[in-house]
Amino acid sequence: MKIRGGIAALLAFVATSTMILVATPLPTSAQIIDENYPIPLINVGSRKCFAPTPQDGHSDWAGLPIQQRTCDLAFTVQYYILVPLGVVLFNESPPWWCWGCIHLGAEGYFIKNDFTGLCLDARDGATSDGSVVQQWTCRDKNARSMVWYIEPGDFPGALKLRNFNSDLCLDVRGGSSTEYAQLQQYHCTSNNAAQNFRQSFDFEGGDGSGSGGGGGGGVPRRCCEREFGRCILWVPRDAECP
Repeated sequence: MKIRGGIAALLAFVATSTMILVATPLPTSAQIIDENYPIPLINVGSRKCFAPTPQDGHSDWAGLPIQQRTCDLAFTVQYYILVPLGVVLFNESPPWWCWGCIHLGAEGYFIKNDFTGLCLDARDGATSDGSVVQQWTCRDKNARSMVWYIEPGDFPGALKLRNFNSDLCLDVRGGSSTEYAQLQQYHCTSNNAAQNFRQSFDFEGGDGSGSGGGGGGGVPRRCCEREFGRCILWVPRDAECP
């Protein structure tokens, strides 16, 4: 009788746990995610964009490190597209005893450079703080070191980018505002401007006060042919290309 009661209690516990896990919401996406246009991602702390650092005049080589630079809207090498990949499962699966529990996940994204066609990637699949972020040939969502998910940022209009493989955040090393500061992955912290990014220049200052840098009016739409990574013709964001 005691055994039967114990089994019943265990089943009730498992059922309750299952209901709790099923009801657990997926991580909320940032307020606004633009998947339609290639646009810069601007760090909240430094107010700088990022791009691969050229080697021997080439920006399109796989393995180049990603470093921050002063934003220049004419350089398409600073433009990235958030490519949706569908739901990708988190590393942590339900406990063995929780039969039928849902393995949670979130929408996964490639962060794909519009000029090079390569994706942001944690070098060598590293999972440690301070590991270098590079560009690499885009594969598929099973290449988890180059798949990221989006969380709401800590500042107005900002988002955070978190790597599926390492569960670390995209981060500007040392919170630096200098040219060529390295993008890395680092454990996620709250109210850290180095880990927050925006998709537009239409924002308040990096810490939520003051005025933004790099120009106003948002990021305009490109209607142009590429020449040495530059764009020749620009129109307002909502205008039609000629």
